[in-house]
Amino acid sequence: MSAKHENLDLWNRVCTTDPKMTKEVSFGRKFTAIDPQYQIKNATAEWGAYGSKWGLKDIERNFDLIDEKGNTILLMIAKFYYPNGEFELSTSAKMFPGKTPKFDEDIFKKTETDLLTKALSKLGFNADVFMGKFDDNRYVAEAYNEAKIKEEMTLATSSQIDELKHLMNATQSDENKMLSFVQVDSFDKITVPMYEKLKHALMVKKQKMEKAA
Repeated sequence: MSAKHENLDLWNRVCTTDPKMTKEVSFGRKFTAIDPQYQIKNATAEWGAYGSKWGLKDIERNFDLIDEKGNTILLMIAKFYYPNGEFELSTSAKMFPGKTPKFDEDIFKKTETDLLTKALSKLGFNADVFMGKFDDNRYVAEAYNEAKIKEEMTLATSSQIDELKHLMNATQSDENKMLSFVQVDSFDKITVPMYEKLKHALMVKKQKMEKAA
């Protein structure tokens, strides 16, 4: 593989966005917002827990800037670090105008989230959103379809399997019948949609047993 293609390895792994993790926002202008926890999850899958090998550091918050209407502006500057390097970036937020001007009570959290989104976007995370592909309805429809196929193929985690087994024991359910219900012959073949289907059925059964008791 050429160095050019190797340089795009990370970008190609993280550039595609699950449409279910986005929402349209109309605030001044229309744009697509990405669930920040979804971004953190994807970064965690690449590099480990936030703060271990990646994150924000050397954070500086400055309240010295004033806009033309006399409102204070928060300027936040930080360095984003990850296994292959680090870089500086910034964001800002204005004070809410009014009789008693004030900042949003979650302003620190929101500006930090904005910096993380900006930093991850520079590395290719959710590039399809930032490249405007979510403005194309056909692309979004295809993305939904790909996300659904991926979900259908994703196996349930060991903790999810343990949860199902616990519910089966609690409801005195026959494991073979439950596996047959989702058309598999062993727990290691249960996918996420199958897990959700089984869990729902077992929870309904458990609730009925509790009411009858």
